Amino acid sequence: MAILKSGLGIFSGKLGGLRAWESNGKTIVATVNRNAKNPKTEAQMKQRVKMNNILNIYKVLKPALQENFEGIAGNRNAATFFRKYNLMQKPVWLTKRNAWNRAVVAPYIVSQGIITPIEYSMSSDGLASNIELDTQDITESTTVYDLASTILMHNENWSAGDTLQVVAMRHSLKQDIPTSIFDIGMASVTFTLYKSDHQTLASIQEFNRLNEIGVTMVNRDGRLGIGISDSSDYIYALALVHGRGKGIKRLLSTQSLVLSETSIYDSYTSSEQMIEALKSYKTNMEPDAYLSPSK
Repeated sequence: MAILKSGLGIFSGKLGGLRAWESNGKTIVATVNRNAKNPKTEAQMKQRVKMNNILNIYKVLKPALQENFEGIAGNRNAATFFRKYNLMQKPVWLTKRNAWNRAVVAPYIVSQGIITPIEYSMSSDGLASNIELDTQDITESTTVYDLASTILMHNENWSAGDTLQVVAMRHSLKQDIPTSIFDIGMASVTFTLYKSDHQTLASIQEFNRLNEIGVTMVNRDGRLGIGISDSSDYIYALALVHGRGKGIKRLLSTQSLVLSETSIYDSYTSSEQMIEALKSYKTNMEPDAYLSPSK
């Protein structure tokens, strides 16, 4: 930096590799640093690349997640919580090119709270949960009253006014996975368990949207299940969420998506894919990068 003293008068701005400005009646001149401080170290870029799939999946899931995290208030919203909890999950490694238009369904956390989690697992038939239904069938003519009465009667940790949410995603196995553009179907429906609600499930638009992507609510051996009809053509990611209350006082169960098929997810979480993703961002790799764990 230098202080310019000349008869040229007052001036400011950039000239070549110099920048000038006025301060206390003096013209200050300094060189312009053209080298941005972005070393792109391996550790630095791992954190950045981890975020890509999380943000892309959130764009798809956003309508379903606005009330799914306890403590949402002020400037802290669902996107903030979704990023926070899923940065701790196994990373999905997207290359720079794919980060613009790709999302890989993953077992991400879709709700977080202190209510006892709903237990469930996935098979080729779909999801099976521990929510007792006894002999209550779930059809288009089933009413919210029927569903609420059955759940409240047979499950002691559920109360009137609680919510049951179904979250479903699907991605075609027939598409060109590396280049397909956000072609992920998503549907969710939330039932408030009031015995006074006599509307049929078929009259609820969100319930019908589940059917449109090949997802049905079923009674599976006396417990609530989620059936999938196109498991040979699609990857499904499903979750059930238990909620209670509203706003800042809303309580929730902590739940994650479960996948019907994991080969693509496994491929995009591999060490080999991590290397490809980091290389695409021109990361300054460590000498033993090929041996680095995918943390």
